[in-house]
Amino acid sequence: MTRKDRGDLTKIFGCYGIWPVLMDDKGRILVPLGHHQPDSDPKARGFMVHLAPDNKRLFLFPPSELEKIPETIKADLMPLLTFLRIDNAGRICIPIELRKALMERDPAQENNLVIVGRSNRFEIWTAKEWESEKTNQAERFESAISELTNEHD
Repeated sequence: MTRKDRGDLTKIFGCYGIWPVLMDDKGRILVPLGHHQPDSDPKARGFMVHLAPDNKRLFLFPPSELEKIPETIKADLMPLLTFLRIDNAGRICIPIELRKALMERDPAQENNLVIVGRSNRFEIWTAKEWESEKTNQAERFESAISELTNEHD
């Protein structure tokens, strides 16, 4: 680990955790502490964002993860991504078109979001969609555990 990497938990541990966040009227949200990439060039601190295929969430890729993507895939992926710079206050600003796409399923949730770490990326969900996803994940987990225990009986 280099000195530069020590202040960036994303490079050390990947993207992890769950954080409820509020989005302000300009579309800004706080990046979880420890994932601000403090030692990076200030103009390069940030994430590449893309609307997930299911239109329920946004994918946020740290630059260190994009470096791992094979060039053949990266060539098709890069035009679809938007760079979100982390400002001096530790915030990113979600572009209006991505906010609209994220909120169209539930406009009442406009400011209540959840950032979820998924190992190689973060996801941004509306609070309502995340609650539904948590329930689905719990059911899938319970089913998988049940299958495992039945196989060993």
